[in-house]
Amino acid sequence: MRVLYDGWSLIHQPDGAASLHLLTLLAALGYDVQPLLALPGEAPGWLPGNVVTISSQVGSAIRDRLAWEQRTLPHLARERQAALSHLTTATPALFASGACLLSPAGVPLEKMEAGFWSRLRESLAQGGMSRLAGLLWPEDLREAAPGDLAARSFYLPPSIYPGFFEQAGEAPALDLPETFILYHGSYEPGSLLRLLEAWSWAAGAIGEYYPLLLLGAGRAGGRIYESLAASYDFGASVRLLPPVEPSQVAAVYRACTVYFHPADVLPWENPLRAALVLGKAVVALDSMLAGLVCGPAAYLVGSGNAHGASARGETARALGAALITVVVEDGLREGLELAARERAAGWRLAERYQEFGERLLEIYRTAAGAAS
Repeated sequence: MRVLYDGWSLIHQPDGAASLHLLTLLAALGYDVQPLLALPGEAPGWLPGNVVTISSQVGSAIRDRLAWEQRTLPHLARERQAALSHLTTATPALFASGACLLSPAGVPLEKMEAGFWSRLRESLAQGGMSRLAGLLWPEDLREAAPGDLAARSFYLPPSIYPGFFEQAGEAPALDLPETFILYHGSYEPGSLLRLLEAWSWAAGAIGEYYPLLLLGAGRAGGRIYESLAASYDFGASVRLLPPVEPSQVAAVYRACTVYFHPADVLPWENPLRAALVLGKAVVALDSMLAGLVCGPAAYLVGSGNAHGASARGETARALGAALITVVVEDGLREGLELAARERAAGWRLAERYQEFGERLLEIYRTAAGAAS
């Protein structure tokens, strides 16, 4: 069975959640599936050897990605006679003829940058979602699955990029400080503003010895960060890390003191799971998904019921205070680290990966059969 995968993230955000999830999917495949990986650029040398790459030179602007999603991917699926397409962002083509599956790991479209091409991209993708063959969702997060897609939902064991289970990995040449706070989440403006506002409350107390490091921005995220960070005077207490290869992401997590996530999370390859697997203390914004993933193994800060600038300021202060508390109180941090390891113990089993691959193949066969 031939399955086409959208490799946009592997080129433009290789250390982001969508990229890690795509690599997890490819690692889970058996010999029954021939993966066709569409890439908007030259294939990186670190790709797994079990994929057939289809490379095209494509620009990185929103209009280029729109054409990639709505025209190039459907054309490649037809040309290569793929049984179905599998996406990691909610951008199915409106006029695709074959079956399309989605396991959401990329930032929702409604949170992307504004502009005509973004609005057109969102509109076409929403139309494509109405024709989606199936939504793949972690079985331990069923409670948070979208109800409007319940009839087309398939459930799989939770997945984590295999590199997070390796005892040692190649350390990236990033000159990491001995102690630091790590953020590896969305770079859409709302999430970044919350991150920067929360850090403005914490930086004075801990920023000198525990700087904030940001990973996985990609080109677009880096531009958004630079525009927003210009309004703050954080100095050396905040650092945007350059892209690293997917295999090196876990090494950055292992080196951090606390993982900080004042942003929404997505179901697949969300960084909260990764941080818990590595036994890291987590401070995060509370949400249904965050609560289901972390349980009592993280310091979750609620956003309250109020709205407006005042409520956002209160949330930022609460997040900053929580981060300071976990950093300076060794007993609390060590307790969270122990709880993280206990919480993630069930995710470490090798047979779960085997089950993930087997059930993924079943879903592929079901979706392809329904479309034929």
